[in-house]
Amino acid sequence: MYKFKKMADDQTNLTKTVADILLEKKLIKPEDVKRAEELASKRGAFLEDAIYALGIVNEEELARVIGEAYNLPYIDLANKKIPFIVISKFPEDVAKKYNIVVFETISDKMIKVALAKPWDPVTRKALDFIRTRNQINIEPYVVTQSGLLKALEQYKNPVMVEKETGLLEEKPAEEEGVKMAGAEKEEAKEEEKIEVEVSKIAELAKEEITDVKQLQDIINNSAIPRVVAAVIKYGVFSKASDIHVEPMEREDTRIRYRIDGILHSLVTISPKEHAAFVARVKILAKLKIDEQRIPQDGRIDVVFGDKEIDLRISTFPTINGEKVVMRILDKSGGAIRIEDLGLIGKPLDLFLEAIQIPHGILLVTGPTGSGKSTTLYAAISRINKEAVNIVTLEDPVEYQMNGVNQSQVKSYIGYTFASGLRSILRQDPNIIMVGEIRDRETAEMAVQSALTGHLVLSTLHTNDAAGAIPRLIDMGVEPFLIGSSLHTVMAQRLVRKICPDCKKEIAMPEAVYEDMKAEFDKIPKQYKIDLVLDLDSKKMFKGEGCVKCNNTGYRGRFGIFELLPVTEKIQELAIKRSSSTEILNEALREGMITMKQDGVLKVLRGQTTIEEVYRVTAI
Repeated sequence: MYKFKKMADDQTNLTKTVADILLEKKLIKPEDVKRAEELASKRGAFLEDAIYALGIVNEEELARVIGEAYNLPYIDLANKKIPFIVISKFPEDVAKKYNIVVFETISDKMIKVALAKPWDPVTRKALDFIRTRNQINIEPYVVTQSGLLKALEQYKNPVMVEKETGLLEEKPAEEEGVKMAGAEKEEAKEEEKIEVEVSKIAELAKEEITDVKQLQDIINNSAIPRVVAAVIKYGVFSKASDIHVEPMEREDTRIRYRIDGILHSLVTISPKEHAAFVARVKILAKLKIDEQRIPQDGRIDVVFGDKEIDLRISTFPTINGEKVVMRILDKSGGAIRIEDLGLIGKPLDLFLEAIQIPHGILLVTGPTGSGKSTTLYAAISRINKEAVNIVTLEDPVEYQMNGVNQSQVKSYIGYTFASGLRSILRQDPNIIMVGEIRDRETAEMAVQSALTGHLVLSTLHTNDAAGAIPRLIDMGVEPFLIGSSLHTVMAQRLVRKICPDCKKEIAMPEAVYEDMKAEFDKIPKQYKIDLVLDLDSKKMFKGEGCVKCNNTGYRGRFGIFELLPVTEKIQELAIKRSSSTEILNEALREGMITMKQDGVLKVLRGQTTIEEVYRVTAI
């Protein structure tokens, strides 16, 4: 029988919470509890998970306190030998998924089970199902997470013998979400079935799908598997970064493609087919078809000709049904070259110099979707050599690069940017790429890494380059450490290129001329070389719209930049905790140009339009 103090799905009915007991025993301080609560709130996690992730309590002491809170005895499984016939009462995937393991059988109707997370309602539901389905008594114990992992290593034979297991032989209630024991063969068959289905995607859309009318015809006259394949293939053909499948109230489901950063509503599917479309995507992404209450994430790998495509799938419940977003990553394309980013002239020279500095921090800033990760990939491709050890921490790994040690963080198990960075330093790296600096701990670890002789490349969410220094100070990094470690900050945005096939020269409106001239006059002379047009001619280019650009007038994207070298005067401002405005003004005095000014120069070179520059610089 159960020994849980309370069977509630949360801690509200516990006599004393884990935090209460830890404080009573003086194992943690009130500020530690506050840190854990903030982390739990940020991650949407349980407080116990946050306490464990922060490492502020010895693991065994924490497990014993958890046992006291939930009225469960503690068991040490680190060195306990568990017979296979015992541990295999639960299949390995169930044990890992629900953090439970059988370590002793008292009789056919009584087993002892170790739990790493007794507070988790999903674990409790799993045990409830096992108990009621098989009419057995379960005696739960608390185990450390490392102890559980040691026990899980004892699954020597991955093939479960149904006669030996005996548990969970019937399919459980779908709402419980518990996989049955003795069903691994069925799951293996299901895995094979999914792989076959994924391989059929290219076969179901063999023809080239080159226009929206053709795609809509396929949607109107084909079965759902072919419709899904066609929708994906058109996204690849149109070089879309995302596909949005959105149910609408009293209307057809719309399918929007994000092309060159802009969403376009191109085709629709019948509301009657929406659920089937979503279910098909879920099957391919190995998601739970019957779970429609919560968001899910998955992936699909598919090949179209010579293109290896990685689709990141995200489902999201809305009041009209489930929305699906498919992010398209073309793995066959590889990382872009620095020369293709849009950097030219002095900013390009400064950036190339910055990535050759053997230590310090180089930050790329901007909002989500501004191409920061692409810039870092381009930099790494440039400096990737056999004699250099490059290690990355990413979320997710978007492009795989030969010769680079790439790792994906998993915050739900405590493998964060900060903890990963701490481990990287033991890997003897020369260059470290951290996907994003999100918090104080990561920022401080990046600074320490830079000060100990490593080149650290990372990103930060700020509106401009000057804002990066105050942002780091706000995170809690000491200003003098920023001045000593940070050597370059580059802010960027992505603008659309004028389509070369429908590009034409037009007259410049007077208001645009006045605004561009005001910015142009502030730009140092060394930036104004090789301009296609003279500003005083009051001419510029635009795209009329054609088949190749889907009548948008644009095709492809590139960056506009502002690059701020952290000079001695900038360091002094950092130490004084100066505002971003003061830092910006000093950078401009030293010769930096802003993103808008870089955009103006690219308008005059005939590469983009002033409307695009206004759009991304919000001016």
